[in-house]
Amino acid sequence: MKVHEIMICKPTCCASDTNLAAATALLWGHDCGALPVVDQENRPTGIITDRDICIAVGTRDKRAAEISVGQVMTGKVFACRADADIHEALACMQENHVRRLIITDHDGCVQGILSIDDIIVNVQWSDHEQVDLSFLDVIRVLRKVTYPAQPCPAWILACGNGGR
Repeated sequence: MKVHEIMICKPTCCASDTNLAAATALLWGHDCGALPVVDQENRPTGIITDRDICIAVGTRDKRAAEISVGQVMTGKVFACRADADIHEALACMQENHVRRLIITDHDGCVQGILSIDDIIVNVQWSDHEQVDLSFLDVIRVLRKVTYPAQPCPAWILACGNGGR
């Protein structure tokens, strides 16, 4: 399975000078939880989530319209290409403890976004044949992203690649 098969194409993006009130309106209007932050060439410079906005507004004595996305966004971009295998994306999420990846094209421009939710709803099940994306694949990543400091339970480790 390739990333482009399950990613969200053409995600809503914003610029670093967008204020948090406008970013919140974009999140609400497009029913999403994160916005890639892009430069003038549509290359990702960061990402901002609804959680980032809530914490920023809750910890500053300013209105959302007075705070820019660039002041609170996560500036480190974790990305992969649309033609990557889904297991490459899972490995990137797991290694970097992130729930979302920005998907870029060959020029490094934003092409899509892939969230752990997109992956979960595309898990495959079969008692009889090998599948591209198993429950165990997703559970391993979700556990590492959600609880990065805790060791993986023995039953998950014992399964090896049996879920694939």
